Amino acid sequence: MKIDNFIKDLLFNNIGLKLIALILAILTWFYVVGELNKVSLIEENAPLSAYYPYKLQSKYLTILPRFDGAAPSGYKIDDKKVEIEPRECFVLGPAGIIERLDYIQTKAINISEYTKSFKTKVGLRPIGGIKLPGEDFVTVSVPVVKKDK
Repeated sequence: MKIDNFIKDLLFNNIGLKLIALILAILTWFYVVGELNKVSLIEENAPLSAYYPYKLQSKYLTILPRFDGAAPSGYKIDDKKVEIEPRECFVLGPAGIIERLDYIQTKAINISEYTKSFKTKVGLRPIGGIKLPGEDFVTVSVPVVKKDK
């Protein structure tokens, strides 16, 4: 009997206070969700200039490979046949920086171990203040050939 009374007291004592607490919790939840929706609407409609106090410019830059080390003795890299996919990269940043750029380099590719042609996926070297909205990795095919004697 004590357990039954305890459960009844737990459920039905102070029922008014419990209902008020439930209503306040629901109202608080609606308020928080409404505030979060307001913030996301403001962010969606804000012009890009609100985030960047300088003039933005975009441009496609040619991607050039950057090699580190030297090919093993008796081998060389055939620079004319190096292939990069994609060949260009879309960049976005301050106009003063973008105007001076003609190309962007890959991160260093170590060629000192290769005696056969190879293909590798490599990242692009970051440039301060420049954003790469798309893919920041490229596939580089490097042809390694024997040197002519």
